[in-house]
Amino acid sequence: MSKCNDDFFDAKKEWSRVKDTLLASYLPVYFAKVIHTKKPIVYIDCFAGAGKFADGEDGSPRIALAERKKALERTTSTDARIDMYFIDPVYADQLKTNIADYPDDDGHGKVTVINGTYESTVSKILSTIAGANVFLYVDPFGIKNLGNRIFAEVCKSFDGSVELLLNLNSFGFIREACRVTGAAYKGEKIELEERESGVPSKLSEATSLLTAIAGGDYWEKIIDDYRTDTDKSPAPSLKAERTFASIYRHTLSRSGGGSFAYVLDIPIRIKDGSYPKYRMVHATNHPDGCIEMADNMIKRAVELYRDVQSQGQGSLFDFDVNQEIRASESLIRDGLLKVIHQQSDALVEKIQRWGLKYVKSAENGTLPMRLHQIIATFFCTNGVVCSKKDVVDVLKKLESVGVIEVTRTPPNTLQNKPSKFWSEDKGKIVLVKVKGARP
Repeated sequence: MSKCNDDFFDAKKEWSRVKDTLLASYLPVYFAKVIHTKKPIVYIDCFAGAGKFADGEDGSPRIALAERKKALERTTSTDARIDMYFIDPVYADQLKTNIADYPDDDGHGKVTVINGTYESTVSKILSTIAGANVFLYVDPFGIKNLGNRIFAEVCKSFDGSVELLLNLNSFGFIREACRVTGAAYKGEKIELEERESGVPSKLSEATSLLTAIAGGDYWEKIIDDYRTDTDKSPAPSLKAERTFASIYRHTLSRSGGGSFAYVLDIPIRIKDGSYPKYRMVHATNHPDGCIEMADNMIKRAVELYRDVQSQGQGSLFDFDVNQEIRASESLIRDGLLKVIHQQSDALVEKIQRWGLKYVKSAENGTLPMRLHQIIATFFCTNGVVCSKKDVVDVLKKLESVGVIEVTRTPPNTLQNKPSKFWSEDKGKIVLVKVKGARP
C-alpha cells in the first residue's frame, strides 16, 4: 500500500542506501571516462529530494556533488566542466540549504536547484546544452511520475550523449495494475513511498496512465495471464514482475523503439526471502558504460543482489561464498557465441541493405566484432549474471582452442611480442570472430 512521505527524510532507509551505493560507485568511473571527451558533462537529478536526511546521512544530491568534486580534483584536463541540476517540486528550498557548502559556480560548472517537475524541466535544460554528455538520475516516489516515453522523446531530440539510471518500482506497478483492472493481487504486501496517492481512481484515466508509465499496453496481457494463473506459490507474481521488467527494458532499447543501445537492470531485495523492492535500470549508448555498470552491480552483490532476473533459468545460476551470482562457464560460452552470431548476422543484413555484396560461407564464419560491443550485448541479453572477468576468461579459452579468432591493434607490444590484451582502452582495439560455421 502507499503511504504518506512526510517523514521520508527523517532517516535513510536501507533500500535507499543500497541504490545510493550503486550511484556513488558508478559516478567516479563515468566522470573519469567522459571528461576525456572534452565535452561538458551535465548531471540531472530528476527527483532530488532534500539532499540530506535528518539523521545526518547524505542523499543522492550530496553524493553526486562529492563525486563531482573528486573527479574535478583528479583530472588533468584544465577545461573540464560538470554542471549539476537538481529538480524537485517539494524540497527545493530545503535542498538549497543542505548543499550550501558547495559553490553555485566554481569555474568548472554550475550547481542549480530547480523548483519544478522533471516533465516540464528536463527538455528545457537539454535545449540549452547541445552536444553535452548527460547523465539522468531518475529516482521517483512510487510509479505515478514515470512516463516511459518522456525519456525516449527527450533522448531522441537531443544531439548529445545521454545515460539513464532509473529506479523502477516494478512490483508496485503490478500491484497498481491489479487494482485498476480488478485482478486479485496474490503477491507480498508492498509499501510504496509516494508523495501523492497512486494512479487515478477513474478507470479510463488509470489505464491511460499505466500505459504511459509502461511505454505501451503490453501490461494488460501480463495482468490477464496473472489473473488466470491458479498457482498459489509466489511464482505467478514473480513471473509477472519479471515479464514486465523485461518488456519495459525493451521499450527503452533501440530495437523496442527507444533511444538506447544497451539496457540493464538489477532487481534488489532488501531482505532474504522477499520480493525485489525495486529495480535499478541503466541505459546507455556506449558499451563501456554498460560494462562498467554491470561490473559495478556484480561487485556489490552482497548489498545489491538478493534476486536476479534469469529469464526462467534460475537453476543455471549459483552463488559463490561472497553471495555473488555467477553463471556457469557453459552458459557464458553459449551466450557469447549466440551474441557474436546474432550481431554478425545483423551487420550482414545492414551491408546488404546498403547494396553491397557480402558472401557468407562456412569458411568465413562470422564478421569480426568489437570486444566491448560483444560483452555489453552479452550482459543486456543474459542479464548481469557474472563479471566482465568471467566473460573474458571464457573468451580466452575459446581463443586457445581455436573456436574464435582474435585480432588486436596494436598487434605487438613494445618488446615486439604478440599482444594479448583483452580490453579496449587507451587506443587498443580487439576484434573477435567465430571461425567456420556455427554448430
